[in-house]
Amino acid sequence: MDSSIFNHPGIFQKAFASAESIPFSDEVRKLCQGNMCGRYGMTWNCPPATGEPEELKKKALSFKNAFVFTHTGEVSGYNNLMELNRLRDETTDILSDLCEKLKENNIPFDALGCGSCNICKKCTYPHEPCRFPEKVFPPVEAYGINVVKLAEDLKLSYKNGKNTVTFFCIIFF
Repeated sequence: MDSSIFNHPGIFQKAFASAESIPFSDEVRKLCQGNMCGRYGMTWNCPPATGEPEELKKKALSFKNAFVFTHTGEVSGYNNLMELNRLRDETTDILSDLCEKLKENNIPFDALGCGSCNICKKCTYPHEPCRFPEKVFPPVEAYGINVVKLAEDLKLSYKNGKNTVTFFCIIFF
């Protein structure tokens, strides 16, 4: 496989790992269930709609490899939702571009993004199917992945300065 598939100018840091080395944690998924972000049960790309933790882990581990990347950006404050959403959207665009390359090369994958979907003003969950299933990615945390440990294991920066946000994405392939 051509590793240039995983190149993108918007990537801050990246690493390859075996899928089995990804740190899954029941505690992370419990944070989702505790509705820490306020989006639990609100969208198709967040729990519980994403599936049961063991089912998601099994899906991820059906792949041999994982590509982890980060995208960063400055914000005026961590509570500035407009700036955070802009950065999340930039990160999702990078992930989408990489997924398109994988599709073009007939490489099976499962992609995990950052944060809850915000494509629609009002999500159809749970009454109607997602309007844009090809554009949404479940968050890394929905799979119960411990991003802090992942960053440590792969020697990726988790904190990148004051008023800087770092988003993590994973592509299992």
